[in-house]
Amino acid sequence: MMRTKPDSRQQALMVGVASLAMVAGGAASDAVATTLQVPADHAMIQAAVEAAATGDTVMIAPGTYASCAARDPQGTLNAVLIVEKDLTLTAGPGAGRVVIDAGRVGRGLYVESARVSLRDLAVVNGANTLSLNGNSKPL
Repeated sequence: MMRTKPDSRQQALMVGVASLAMVAGGAASDAVATTLQVPADHAMIQAAVEAAATGDTVMIAPGTYASCAARDPQGTLNAVLIVEKDLTLTAGPGAGRVVIDAGRVGRGLYVESARVSLRDLAVVNGANTLSLNGNSKPL
C-alpha cells in the first residue's frame, strides 16, 4: 500500500486536532489539587484558605496560630478561622502540633462547606461551640 503525503488541508486539520488535544490535556491537569503551605506560602491560615481552590490541601507547619480576625457570613468577628469551600486542613510534618488559638474572641473554627477534612489540629480558647454550616454544636 502506497502512502501519500497529506495535502495542506489535511495537515491543518491534524495540527488543529493536536492543538485541541493539548488544550484539553492542559485543562485536565489544571484541575489537580494543590497543597498550600503555612507559613511558607501564606503567613496566616485564613489567607491560605482564601487562596485555595476547592479540593486543595492547606498544610500547616507545627506552631500556634492566633487571632486571624476572620468574620462569619454576617460580618461579625466571632471566628478565628472560616472555611467556606471543600478543603483539607492538615498539620504538616515536624515536631510539635498545630494549635489554632481563638483568643477568647468567639469560635475557633467556622465551617460553611459540606466537605472539609481536619487532620491533627487543636482549637483552643474558643467559645464552647463549633459551627458547621451555620449551626452551632456544643463540643
